[in-house]
Amino acid sequence: MKTKEELIKENAELSDRVDKLIDNDEIRRIEFARAFNWTKQEASYAYQSIEYKKPTWAEIFVQLGRLLETHDSESLRVDFENLAKEVGRLGKVITKEDKQI
Repeated sequence: MKTKEELIKENAELSDRVDKLIDNDEIRRIEFARAFNWTKQEASYAYQSIEYKKPTWAEIFVQLGRLLETHDSESLRVDFENLAKEVGRLGKVITKEDKQI
């Protein structure tokens, strides 16, 4: 069984750890906001620095899902274009061979 002092020390250590985790969470969310260019309402003065909003993790995951969907769609489009080119090339090869026969 732990003494009162040991429990107080452990509580302080856990509190510090929680504070660090919260700080790291905010830093990560702000980095996502920078990457997605999510800013707070800008002031009318141009010399003020840009302030990024702190998105929720749900907003971040929705945006990541949209990016993945866009990437997948673009990749699929490129694959279809390449496939169409290959089919066209094979069609020319087949007609060329038919002419030779």
